[in-house]
Amino acid sequence: MILGIFGAGGLGREVEIIAKKINAIENRWNEIVFVDDDESIMQVMKTKCDTFQNSISKYTQLEISIAIGEPSTREKVYKKCKDNNIPIATLIHPGVYIDETTRIGEGTVICEGCTITSCVEFGVN
Repeated sequence: MILGIFGAGGLGREVEIIAKKINAIENRWNEIVFVDDDESIMQVMKTKCDTFQNSISKYTQLEISIAIGEPSTREKVYKKCKDNNIPIATLIHPGVYIDETTRIGEGTVICEGCTITSCVEFGVN
């Protein structure tokens, strides 16, 4: 499985850190890449970056983590993934405490240092 982090900005770089921490424990992905429709971005730090269309053509087993904070853009990317049958990854830093009564929807990203208390619900995306 390949994890594509959609969004090559600051949030994307933070999500990459979380993904690497998860992968060190779970060995969940064979590769982590960035996905961004800005064709001028070919690499973020030391990680390769490609457009969405190129990524879905290149990788047969791709899941996407949406690393865009702006809600309407995030929703467009979510819809684009769903329209192309691309699974949406949920990423939770291994150091996060989550109460057993918490419900976490698809596409949620929870960063290090968070404590999620009782009866919290994160929706989809």
